[in-house]
Amino acid sequence: MRTWQIIFCIAVLLHNSATARQRPIPPSRNNNTAAARSLVNGAFAQQLDTLMKALHKVEVAKDSAGQIAALDKLAIYYIRPGQVEKSEPLLKQILDIQVKQGIKEQQKTYDNLVTVYRAKGDLSQALYYALESVRLAETLDDSARLNRYYGRLGGVYKDLGQFDKSLQYHQRSLARVQQHPQKDTFQLYTVTSSVVSALIRVDRAAEASRLIEETVAGYPPVQPDVKQLAATMRGETFQSQKDYKQAEQYFLEAVHWEEYSPHGFVLRFNTYYNIGAFYCDRGQYEKARPYLLQASATPGFGSHATQRNVQWLLFRADSAAGNYRSALQHFQAYKDISDTMFNAARSRQIEEMQAKYETDKKERDIQFLLHETRYQQTQLQQAATGRNVTISIIALLLVIIALLYGRYRSRQRNSRRLETQQHEIQRKNGSLEKLVKEKDGLLQEKEWLLKEIHHRVNNNLQIVISLLNTQLAYLDDESAAIAIRDSQQRMRAMSLIHQRLYHSDKLATVDIQNYIRELISYLDDNFNVNHRIRFLLELPVLELNVSQAVPVGLILNEAITNAIKYAFPGNQSGSITVTVREIENDHVLLLISDNGAGLPVGFDMSASRTLGINLMQGLARQLNGTFTMKGQQGTLVAVSFPLEDVAALYEEKIAAVAV
Repeated sequence: MRTWQIIFCIAVLLHNSATARQRPIPPSRNNNTAAARSLVNGAFAQQLDTLMKALHKVEVAKDSAGQIAALDKLAIYYIRPGQVEKSEPLLKQILDIQVKQGIKEQQKTYDNLVTVYRAKGDLSQALYYALESVRLAETLDDSARLNRYYGRLGGVYKDLGQFDKSLQYHQRSLARVQQHPQKDTFQLYTVTSSVVSALIRVDRAAEASRLIEETVAGYPPVQPDVKQLAATMRGETFQSQKDYKQAEQYFLEAVHWEEYSPHGFVLRFNTYYNIGAFYCDRGQYEKARPYLLQASATPGFGSHATQRNVQWLLFRADSAAGNYRSALQHFQAYKDISDTMFNAARSRQIEEMQAKYETDKKERDIQFLLHETRYQQTQLQQAATGRNVTISIIALLLVIIALLYGRYRSRQRNSRRLETQQHEIQRKNGSLEKLVKEKDGLLQEKEWLLKEIHHRVNNNLQIVISLLNTQLAYLDDESAAIAIRDSQQRMRAMSLIHQRLYHSDKLATVDIQNYIRELISYLDDNFNVNHRIRFLLELPVLELNVSQAVPVGLILNEAITNAIKYAFPGNQSGSITVTVREIENDHVLLLISDNGAGLPVGFDMSASRTLGINLMQGLARQLNGTFTMKGQQGTLVAVSFPLEDVAALYEEKIAAVAV
C-alpha cells in the first residue's frame, strides 16, 4: 500500500470519530459541553492536517486518482461544518482534473456542488449541477447512487417552490430505495419523509398518511433517529388534516428523540423548524420562537431556502410580540435571502435551464427513437419504399415544430410571470419603506420616554434627599442623624447616575470615569477635607449599564466615606486611591485603598455586622462578583465582577419600553 493511501485511511478513521462526536448532548448531560466541543475541534483539525499531507503526497507523485480522492474528502470535510466557500474551489479543481484525464464519471462531483450552491442560495447553479448529475448517472447507469441524485434534484425543486417536480423526483428516489432487498432503514425513512412533505405540499395528505403507515408497518422504527423521522412525518400529516392536538404531540415527540439522535444538523434543523412553524401557524408565537431560534442557530443544514423560511417565521413571531426592531431585522434577512435566491436574472437562468434540460431530454428521446427507426428500417430495407422515408421525415419535422412552438409559448409565459413578480417586488418595497418610517418614529418616542424616566427618578431622589435633610432638623439623636446623612449620600450617589443619563445621549450606559470623578468631588465637598486627603484615580475609558453602575456607585460611596471617617484619625493627612481595571474573561476589578490606620487587629469581615460592610457585600453579590477587604498598611476594598454586554442590554430595555 502506498504512503498516501495509508495517510488517507487514517484521515477517514479520524473523520468517522469526529462525526460520531457531533451527536447532540441532551440538556441533562450537558455539563461538559465546552470540553466536548474542544475535543471535536481537535479531531477535525487533526483530520485536516492528515488530509493535507495525503494531498501533498499524491500531488508530488502526480497520482490523478489519489488527488481526486483526497480533494473529494477535503471538500466534504468543509461542507459538513458549513464552510462551503472552501469546498467550491476544491470541487472545481476535481472537475478540471476529470476533464483533462477524460473521466466521464463526474456525477458525484456535480452532486457535491449541488450541496454547496444550495447552501449559498445560488439555486440556478444548484439546479444546473443537479440536472447534470441525474443526466450523467442515467447515461452511465450509475444505479448505486441514482436515488441520491434524484433526491437532491427533488430538494432543489422544493427550494424553488416547484413542488410537483419535487414530488416526482423524490418518488423516483423512494422507488429505487425500495428495490433493494437489504434496506437501510434510516435512508428509507429519510426519503419517505421527503415524499410525505412533497405530497402534503400538493394537497395529497391522505396519500401521505397511507405511505407513512405502510412504511412503519413494514419497517418498524427502533433507533432514535428513525423514531424522530416517523414522529415528524406524522406531525406534518396531522397538521395538514387540522388535527392540531395529535400534530403537537408528534412534533414534541420528535424534539424528544432529537436529543438522542446520532445524526447531524439537517435532521436537527427540520425537527426544530417543523414545531416552530406549527406553533406559528396556530398563532402561538411565544412557544414558536425558542424552537425557531434553535433552528436558525443550527449550522451546516445545507439549504439557503430553509433559513429564509425561518427568518420569515421569526419576523411573524416578533411582530406579534411587538418586538418590532427584531422583527424588522428578521424581515430584512428574509428579503436579502429571497433576493439572493430569486432575483430576476437567476429566475430567467432557472427557467431557461429547465427548458434546456427538458429540450435536451426530448432530443435524447428523439435520438433514441431515430435509432430505433433506423434499426427497423434496416430490418425492413428490402420491403421499405421511399414512402416510408418521407413519412419518417415528416413526423420528425412535426415533432421539431411542436417542440419549437412549445418553447415559444413557454417563453411567453415566463415573460408574463416575470412582469407579475416585478409588480409584487415594487409593492413589497413600498411596504418596507413604510415600515422603516414607522420604526424611526417609534425609536424617537422610546428615547424620549427613557430620558423622561431618568429625569423623574433623579427628581424623586432629590425630593427624598430634601425630606431627609428637613427631618434632620427635628432629630436630637446623633446616631439617627448620622444614619440619615449616610442615606442622603447613598441617594446622592444614585441620583448622580440618573442625572448623567438624563443629560447624555446614551440612555442606558454611564461613563464610569466621569461619574467617579463627580462622586468623589461631591464627597470631598460634603466632608470638607480641605486638601487634607488626596484622591488618586486610575480610571480607564469604560461604560457600564445602569444595573451595574448603581451598585458600583454605592460601593464607592461606602468605601470612600469609611476611609474619610476612620482611616485618618485626628485630622491626619493621607491619600485614597480608586482604581478601575478591565481584567481577563471580560471582568472588571474595582479597588479602593488608603494609607491610613487600617483595620483593627483581629478584624473578621465574616463576623462583622456593620451596615456599610454588609451593604457592600450584598451589592457585590448583586453584581455577581466577589468582595474582599484587607487591613494591612491601610485598608483595601476589592470588588471583581463580570462586565455585561451593554449593547444587548440596551436593546432589551428599548424592547421592554415598546411592550
